Amino acid sequence: LKLANCSGVDLNVVSISNDNGDYRFKVEKSVLSNPFCILQTNLPEYTSVSGASPTGAYSRNTDTITVPKTTATSYPNNNFADVKLNVVLTEDGQHTITAGEVTDYPHRLSTQAPVWVTQLEQTQSNSSNDQPWQALVYQDSNCNGTVDAGEAV
Repeated sequence: LKLANCSGVDLNVVSISNDNGDYRFKVEKSVLSNPFCILQTNLPEYTSVSGASPTGAYSRNTDTITVPKTTATSYPNNNFADVKLNVVLTEDGQHTITAGEVTDYPHRLSTQAPVWVTQLEQTQSNSSNDQPWQALVYQDSNCNGTVDAGEAV
């Protein structure tokens, strides 16, 4: 986090933060511009999703809270919200069936952020770049559930 004069010039202040995301700045009142800005830089893999200020305004485009200078000695509750938005689609691809049975390949969609799936699309593209679906099917001739040397592909 940085404290700046809203024109891009960092103010010479001491900032203190902790693992909970709490922070504060120690600054002489005469150093603050009107308005002043609190700028946040995300950690790797994090995305800004919102911010809030009881007396100022948050801009998600710049991840900045702009606060008007007043006679106050404290400007609490200026908060930023960041999340890891990585989405991972996984499937182990291992299924065992007997001759004549059918299997499906379910997938698991996971993320570290709270998400709500609001729309599912169940279409297949017809792109000329599509690769044909590939699978190796082994005949488990001794029915032990593993691929052994010599079993036919």
